[in-house]
Amino acid sequence: MLRLASVGLLVGVSALAAPGGKVVRIERNRGLRTIPRICEVAPVAKNGNCLGQPSPGERVALIDQERALVLGEFRINEAGPAQDAAFACPGVVTSVFRIAGVVSSGDPDVIADSGRVIGLRNLSLDPKVARVLKDQNVPNTQDRADLALDIDGNGRVDYLLFRYFCDEANNPVQTSDRRLCFDTYLERGGHLSKAHTENIQLCY
Repeated sequence: MLRLASVGLLVGVSALAAPGGKVVRIERNRGLRTIPRICEVAPVAKNGNCLGQPSPGERVALIDQERALVLGEFRINEAGPAQDAAFACPGVVTSVFRIAGVVSSGDPDVIADSGRVIGLRNLSLDPKVARVLKDQNVPNTQDRADLALDIDGNGRVDYLLFRYFCDEANNPVQTSDRRLCFDTYLERGGHLSKAHTENIQLCY
C-alpha cells in the first residue's frame, strides 16, 4: 500500500508611518505561494517516490513524523515514472514518480536513525524554526491529520496533510482500497483551507 504522507512564502508588505515621516516596510508571512507536493523518501537508500512529476535539482524537505523532527533536505538528481506495479495501472497515466538523489543538508546520523520519512517538495523548512505539530484535527472534522507543520514558529498550523481511501470524485470510501486521496490544507487569511487533492489509483 502506498505510504506517501513534497517554496516560497508569499510576503505581504504593509507601510507604517515612522517618526520623521519615513515609511517603514514590514514583511508579513501570508502563507505558502506554491503547494507542497508529497514524497516518501528513504534517505539512506537515496531514493523514494513522489506525487506529481519532480525535476532534477529540486529539493525535498525531510520530516520524521514519529519523532516530530525536521531533518534536513534531499536533492533530487533523477526522476521517472514509478515502476512499482501498484502504481503502474494499464491505460492510466501515473502520477507517482520514482526519485533518486542525495541528502544535501541535515545531520547524517539523525537522518539514518529515522524511521518513516515524509518529504515535501516546493517547501523550504528551517529546522531551528519549523515544528511538527502532533494530534491536529482536519478542519471541520474529527479526523486526525497525517502531518501538520508550523513553518514560521508562531505555534499555528501552516500546512496540514490528510490521507484517506476515496473514489474518483475524492469522496471518502471506507469499503475500498483501490484509491488513495491526499488533501493538502494551507493557511490562508488566518485559517486552514483545502488547497489541493491528489487522487492515486492503486493497481494491486
